[in-house]
Amino acid sequence: MTATGNKSSKNLKPSLTSKDREWMAAGKSKGPDRLTPTQRSLISNIASHQVGDGFVAISKREMAMHLGRCEKTIDRVVSDLRKRGLVETSSRYGAGGGQIANAYRVTSVAREKYPALVR
Repeated sequence: MTATGNKSSKNLKPSLTSKDREWMAAGKSKGPDRLTPTQRSLISNIASHQVGDGFVAISKREMAMHLGRCEKTIDRVVSDLRKRGLVETSSRYGAGGGQIANAYRVTSVAREKYPALVR
C-alpha cells in the first residue's frame, strides 16, 4: 500500500498468451456471428472431448456442472447452437429402449468460423 492507502499500481494480472487472446476474441464480433461466453465455452468443451468427427456422449447436467451454469441455460445454448448449425446432436437409447443423454459434436461450420475455439 502507498501512503494514501491505495494498493500498489503494479499489474497483478497474469499475462495472456496469443492463444488465450484468440480464444477470447472468437465470436465476439457484433451481429449474427456473435457468441456469448457460455456458447464459446460449450463449443470449446465439446470440441476438446471430440475425437475426429465423432460425437461426445455427455448429459446436459454434466455440461452444466462443468461450465458452472444451470441445465436450463445449457438447454437454451445447445438449442441456439443447433439452429445456427454449429453443434449437432444425436439421440441415444439404452438397452431397455429408453432415451439416455444425447451425444454432441461441433460441426465443420463451427470449425471454419471459430478455429480458435476448436483446437
